[in-house]
Amino acid sequence: MTNVLKISIVVKIFLVLILLCCLFSMPYGYYQFVRIASFVLFGYLAYSEIVAKRISFVLLYLILALLFNPIVKVILERHIWHIIDSILALLLIGTMVFDKLNQNNKFFK
Repeated sequence: MTNVLKISIVVKIFLVLILLCCLFSMPYGYYQFVRIASFVLFGYLAYSEIVAKRISFVLLYLILALLFNPIVKVILERHIWHIIDSILALLLIGTMVFDKLNQNNKFFK
């Protein structure tokens, strides 16, 4: 397992945790933190996909970085953000499973 893949897994786990915490009532500062962290970390995930020469998720991660960007905020109602956060947590878990299968199964290589 390459260092980029190891770091990406840690980043994805961290994103899953902070996105799931958004489903609870948190202070406004927490949501600002989530915006900044998600912006930076989705940008990193896009970069790591480019480095790994796997461009399948690059565009998705870049769009997600823009969705969470702290400068030009995308304003949605709380229940919409809850749906987005839940879907993204599941998507990130799914990509970790895919990465693990891809690593262990020579068919995917």
